[in-house]
Amino acid sequence: MSDFLYTDYTDFYSQQLVDGESTEKKVTNKRMKIVRVLITLLVLVIFVEVGIYVFVIPCSKPANVIFTGVNSSVAKMFQDEIQQKCGSSWLKFNVGVASSILVSNPAVLSATVEKSFPDKVYISIEERIPVAVTLTEKNGRTIPVQIDKKGVLFETNTVNIDKTVPLITGLPSEISEKGKRLSGLYLSLLEEIEKIQNNNPEYFLALSEIHIRPKEYGDFELELYPINSKVRVRMDRNLTSESLQYMMVLLDVLNTINPDINEIDLRYGAVSYTTKSRSVTGGSRVE
Repeated sequence: MSDFLYTDYTDFYSQQLVDGESTEKKVTNKRMKIVRVLITLLVLVIFVEVGIYVFVIPCSKPANVIFTGVNSSVAKMFQDEIQQKCGSSWLKFNVGVASSILVSNPAVLSATVEKSFPDKVYISIEERIPVAVTLTEKNGRTIPVQIDKKGVLFETNTVNIDKTVPLITGLPSEISEKGKRLSGLYLSLLEEIEKIQNNNPEYFLALSEIHIRPKEYGDFELELYPINSKVRVRMDRNLTSESLQYMMVLLDVLNTINPDINEIDLRYGAVSYTTKSRSVTGGSRVE
């Protein structure tokens, strides 16, 4: 009788299959992880490139400076200086330095500087409004310097000065420099000039010059020179629309009486005039 050895291999092969499937799953999972990492890296690269093109490159370009409140010639003057000192790119543009450059110019009353992503810089400027103009020396040349209602002297690039802005001469030489301020003694005169400009600007079209003649104790009086006339008109410091109107009427009347008049005096509430040969005193001024 033969002996048979029977061995059951079912469990052995089953274990091998399980181990094989487990190994295959591990390999598959590892591959999937690698694929996920590669996809993630690819997405990150795309985002970085998009960010560079959308954000970094525009910010690195020269700043697009946009001015408001001034004409093109004034904007060009400021733009050249600002681009030299504040950085050409938007990222490096220094708002504080730009603001300092603007407000240090006497012609600028106020200014705001704002950066707007990705490449724009907005500059808003409020210029001083001249109420009068005077003359000063610069580099051996006589140039006009404008004066605002607060007595601040400033230069401007404007070629043609408004003819309703009167010329004032006789100011103290030490203040005839841009950026300086007139003495408070003259502020009332500037305020009156501004009122006339707002209400009757055509009166200044009839004047070629307002000359300030100093008096004792720090006061002053005025000498007015009508345009196209050799007559000098003297009056006190109180320049008003009424006094200018009275002066023009009086000029017409006296020119018909005596065309040789060279000076009219409206001071002290009376009217007098002089000719080349004599002086005539009239009656009190009629208001």
